[in-house]
Amino acid sequence: MGRPDWPSKGRAANAEEVANQKSWVRGHIEQLATQGSSSHEQRLQDGRILRVTYQALPGGGWVDLQEDVTRIKEEEAKLRLAAAVFAHTQEGITITDAQGCAVTINPAYSAMTGYSLEDRRQRVSIQRRTSLDATPCPARACADRLGIRPCWTSRACPCGKR
Repeated sequence: MGRPDWPSKGRAANAEEVANQKSWVRGHIEQLATQGSSSHEQRLQDGRILRVTYQALPGGGWVDLQEDVTRIKEEEAKLRLAAAVFAHTQEGITITDAQGCAVTINPAYSAMTGYSLEDRRQRVSIQRRTSLDATPCPARACADRLGIRPCWTSRACPCGKR
């Protein structure tokens, strides 16, 4: 139930506005009596987004909490976009933790290599245990350790070597 517009500062409410406000307050109290609390998001004319939470009080009345969640919503939108790019790009991507262990891979990586995330984790674990020798080119060494033929084998390696 949307709150009715309140009159502008310095202007008294007319009879219709007062009736609308009283009706809204009655409905609001009834809603709180049945639900105890509720929450919704409201977009303001200036583009900000508020999360409005109503909580009934034991002795009657209620508390309204209004929180500006605009930045949170903007960051969530950016994360959804990044996830969509990760999932739909044609480039194979592996995300690793600080120790180099695979955290996740995208579908293109699986399509290019034939490896699932679990396969990728097992191969790296086996390679760490066998201590494969180091190669001067990290990109080529990674491809060799994973047993894949990188798409850049006919071109210069990312490190600049052939």
